[in-house]
Amino acid sequence: MESSEVITPDNRILDTNAFPIKDEDGSVKNVIIVAKDITEKRRIEEEMI
Repeated sequence: MESSEVITPDNRILDTNAFPIKDEDGSVKNVIIVAKDITEKRRIEEEMI
C-alpha cells in the first residue's frame, strides 16, 4: 500500500491510498486507489494552531 496527499486543481486536499492487485506470479495487474477529501479537516486543524 502507498499513501500520499494530493492537492487538486481546485485546491481540495485528498488523502489517497493505492493498493496493488497482484496475480499468482506476484506481478501487479491492477491498482485500486481510494481517495478521501480531507480539505475541511485540514482547514479546522489550521484554525486550531
